[in-house]
Amino acid sequence: AMLDLINADVKPFKNRLIAALCFVAPVTGFAVLVESLGLDIGFIMQLIGSTVAVVVLFLFPALVLWQSRKVVSASIVAFIGICISVLGFSVTVAMQICQNNNSSFCTKLKA
Repeated sequence: AMLDLINADVKPFKNRLIAALCFVAPVTGFAVLVESLGLDIGFIMQLIGSTVAVVVLFLFPALVLWQSRKVVSASIVAFIGICISVLGFSVTVAMQICQNNNSSFCTKLKA
């Protein structure tokens, strides 16, 4: 997909190697940076999990339906996906905020 974005030929090994390195190097660098700074990546992983899964399960199929001229079905699937994504994001953020909080909202959320 990255090679398609830059209109590069997929066949040469050199192009595939460069594309792989352009993806792997920054990801590895970010992982090393997070580990060396002692940061907690759990919250970031929760956010990614709660949003990317919805994109794959709902929004990509909605785009396919849209391109197939099934506008009503695409709109319904996209709406459901957006609602689930917003709810997942909200719950993830609320759980992070309530980590060390004993308010009544946080107590009910943890139960």
